Amino acid sequence: MTLYNKDGTVYKLNRPNPIMNNQDIWENYTLHNMKWDQETHEGKDIVQPINSDIKIRDNFVEDLERTKQETQEPQVDLVERKSQIQPKVEIKTSSTQSQIEKTFFHCLPAEIREKKDHLYGDSYQTIQYGDPWSFEGVVIGENDLELTFWTDIGNLTAGSIVYPKINGKRWWRVQKTEVKTQGWLVYTSPSDYQPSFKD
Repeated sequence: MTLYNKDGTVYKLNRPNPIMNNQDIWENYTLHNMKWDQETHEGKDIVQPINSDIKIRDNFVEDLERTKQETQEPQVDLVERKSQIQPKVEIKTSSTQSQIEKTFFHCLPAEIREKKDHLYGDSYQTIQYGDPWSFEGVVIGENDLELTFWTDIGNLTAGSIVYPKINGKRWWRVQKTEVKTQGWLVYTSPSDYQPSFKD
């Protein structure tokens, strides 16, 4: 199959440079250190020492040993000491619920209403938001795409907007809830609606 240029002419491969036709071929040449062997050359220069008033002492280590302070061994008491009896202190541990770090959440509850178009038979959903309220929960996991938390409040519906008071200032939309150990595990994703929860 023949290849063509954009203008319709036959495409030709690159040929050798025409300047190379008149190039001389070298026959007698010498390779210098092509084996990459290390070569050393000793210089014939005489190094003159520096004239200085500084005197170097060879006995510096001996002087350092002489100035070292002698360490005294600690004196051992010959009197036997009796250990004092410490009264037993009972520390009452609180329940495990108080040790878990709780997070304060704002919530805008949502009610999803399904409407049907009687003329065409299409159905669509609308979200109606209620009055905001607050609750406490425990954050289980958080990353950029989801927030999972546990709460003992059971009336969180899908579509509700929650705002946890943590360092990340993000609103989350409830996707689903499931029952988990005397409460509910709530799965959320980032919300496109950010309501104000100012009092």
